[in-house]
Amino acid sequence: MDQKFSPGTAMAATSTVEISISCRNLLDKDILSKSDPMCVIYHRPRGTNHWVELMRTETIADNLNPDFVAKVTVEYRFEEQQSIRFEVYDVDSPTARLSDQDFLGFVECTVAQIVSAGSSALTLTLNQTVYLPNSSKKASGDKGSGTIILLAEELALLKDEVTFKLGGNSMGSLNFCIFRPKIFYTLSKVNESGNYSVVQRSLSVIGTEPNWAPATISMRSLCNGDRDRGLRIECYQEKMSGSHKSLGYCFTTLNQMVSLGTGGIKLVSSHDGKEVAVVLLVLFCKISQIYTFVDYIQNGTQIHCCYAVDFTCEYQFLLNFKN
Repeated sequence: MDQKFSPGTAMAATSTVEISISCRNLLDKDILSKSDPMCVIYHRPRGTNHWVELMRTETIADNLNPDFVAKVTVEYRFEEQQSIRFEVYDVDSPTARLSDQDFLGFVECTVAQIVSAGSSALTLTLNQTVYLPNSSKKASGDKGSGTIILLAEELALLKDEVTFKLGGNSMGSLNFCIFRPKIFYTLSKVNESGNYSVVQRSLSVIGTEPNWAPATISMRSLCNGDRDRGLRIECYQEKMSGSHKSLGYCFTTLNQMVSLGTGGIKLVSSHDGKEVAVVLLVLFCKISQIYTFVDYIQNGTQIHCCYAVDFTCEYQFLLNFKN
């Protein structure tokens, strides 16, 4: 027997999606080095007609083809037109004012466009032909301002996080036979299209035996709950010119990183695919659950509050008033 539909019982068509941001062939606004790009994301709140800043990505130094680690997490609502705007700047000033930075371009689209592009991602040409909404500067209208690549992935509801610590052996070489190398790594996850999105970029550590600080990433950002999802770790050496030299890479999974304990993985050259004499060490990797406020309440946590009122000033005022 068919059940009749009862108004008001339908679930809203919503999903939590994570948007990865990459840019290619950005304008080079610096003279002695390359641009230091940063992306600013705006959205239009429901019922309004103006842009509101949602977040900013990190700044990547000397890179015209950045893959930003910071992701945009939004609630995708199928029945709404959710406008979103991406502005790319070359950061030249330590201030937070965007008017002090060099504008590289912008795009406007909807969350639905990014989601519907699927695993092939949405690629748009950066525009420079209109006034910026939050700046007195006018865009120059230059051609060849580069492209922005937007990739959406639906996130699962997970309460786990991954904490790991990496190190290395025999990494890099001296710069000009004097200066010790600066080494950093990037951790990327594979997408359905076979491409990789960066989820973690370490700080640079000086020396050929780097020992990076521990990093913590939510499991849904790292692998979306799939512990056998392909991960790629690539190590780089910073050059004196500001560019980066690849020292090699390796493919792994979260399960493999956990099982390695304190083991190592030999890296493969990004040029010919052969093994190199560089070893990446997984010093530790563990998975732990994130407990929310609701978890604490449901498991019997009680909160006791004590209040006290200081009448000292008021008592002194009354004495003065009586006198």
